[in-house]
Amino acid sequence: MLVRLLNYAVDQGETADHCAGNIKHLHSSNRADIIWLPEEIEALLKAASMPARLLLEFAVHSGLRRTDLVNIPATADKGDYLQWWSSKSNKRNEIIIPVTPELRAVINNAKAYRRTRTTKSATLLCNSRGRPYTPDGFSTMFDKARGKTGINKNLHDLRGTAVTNYIRAGFTDQEIGEFVGWKLENVQSIRRIYVTRSEVMTAAINRLKQNRP
Repeated sequence: MLVRLLNYAVDQGETADHCAGNIKHLHSSNRADIIWLPEEIEALLKAASMPARLLLEFAVHSGLRRTDLVNIPATADKGDYLQWWSSKSNKRNEIIIPVTPELRAVINNAKAYRRTRTTKSATLLCNSRGRPYTPDGFSTMFDKARGKTGINKNLHDLRGTAVTNYIRAGFTDQEIGEFVGWKLENVQSIRRIYVTRSEVMTAAINRLKQNRP
């Protein structure tokens, strides 16, 4: 709670930074087979205000980690894909994810919203003041919206939803694992539980039609 209070102070411009943001969580669990269902996402987005809705939609269609979501540079958009370098564990990591039609719509809306802000951050997604979100600031915003829905699922579970969207778009399990940084068996678990064979085949056929000259 103290970390969230300090993050709120950063978001409000009361302080430039604080030293409590990198405290690691002791508890960990595997929730890779839990997703937000379409009707739950609809309720969550309805409960969120702009620009929080853009962050949530981006999470649903990209599968990015919380820290990567709030740090996507405005220059990452390369057309058919997003590409940038992210710092994790003091190492530089290249992030590349495909831009599906659904994600393209979110990106365009995010750019349009960013242009309306007086202060324009270097990140693609920004808060109402035009400043970048912090990871914990994003979590606080999510908790506030979720609290209005009564749904007992967490922010990380949106990544599972993104995996189902990638599967339905026709990507292979290995490709999806690379996109979201998951083990192959976790992606396969999502496929077995939530995605039907007909959905996958339909997506593959549509992708083949689009690639024909």
